[in-house]
Amino acid sequence: AVLATGAWLVVEGHMARTQLPLATLLALSSFLPVAELARTLKTLTEALAASRRVFEVHDEPVAVHDGTGVDHGGLLESPSIDFNDVHFSYGNGAALALSGVTFGVEGGQTVALVGRSGAGKTTSANLLMRFWDPQQGIVGLDGHDLRDFKLDGLRQNIALVSQDTFLFND
Repeated sequence: AVLATGAWLVVEGHMARTQLPLATLLALSSFLPVAELARTLKTLTEALAASRRVFEVHDEPVAVHDGTGVDHGGLLESPSIDFNDVHFSYGNGAALALSGVTFGVEGGQTVALVGRSGAGKTTSANLLMRFWDPQQGIVGLDGHDLRDFKLDGLRQNIALVSQDTFLFND
């Protein structure tokens, strides 16, 4: 637009020919800061959206809290695990993932949870790690409710091998 208007002004005799390239360069130079400002505004908008998502995660209520603490010296080297009438669902109104599950594993025993997809195997492991607490019933370790344990102390003594594969797609 500057070039076309400048050319018209030169033809009409309102501007010298030598001033046309200078006017064009000045117009282009004045738009560079505006373009930079637009890029900065775009970056700021993206940062604002990202910070909203971070604060959403930060403001999410914590699903489980530390218990009063159980003396780990009182636990056996291979403690027993007990699920007593455990009911669990992943959200309000969601179907129960576990309903009235009761089983026990004696210390030193090796047990495999086997079943079809959605049967509650991973949910049971997640409850044992206390990623969530059951809505009803008790998950126990050596006769102590898991809700009595401090989270760090409990999780330092349990190893979880996830079913998710991260290295190989097999």
